Amino acid sequence: MNESRELKNAEQLEELLLLTEEIQEELEQKDQLIVELKTQLNESLTLNEKLNKENRAGNIQALKNDLKLADRALRSEREAAKRKRHDRGMSR
Repeated sequence: MNESRELKNAEQLEELLLLTEEIQEELEQKDQLIVELKTQLNESLTLNEKLNKENRAGNIQALKNDLKLADRALRSEREAAKRKRHDRGMSR
């Protein structure tokens, strides 16, 4: 009876040891996955920052271009208004 109990305890201990090893392996796999995901996250953040910087630069350039076009349009309108005033003055 004592041997039977010891054998049962030994089997339970062996089973617990195997479960502990499996859990340890799973934890190591999860730790590795976390490291990989952190690396991917950092790469994504870096790429996102780069894209934002490029977008800002593109937006600034587009605004500069719009300002140039608006400036040209205003100059044309002013010159046309000057010509009109000048032409009216000449016809009197």
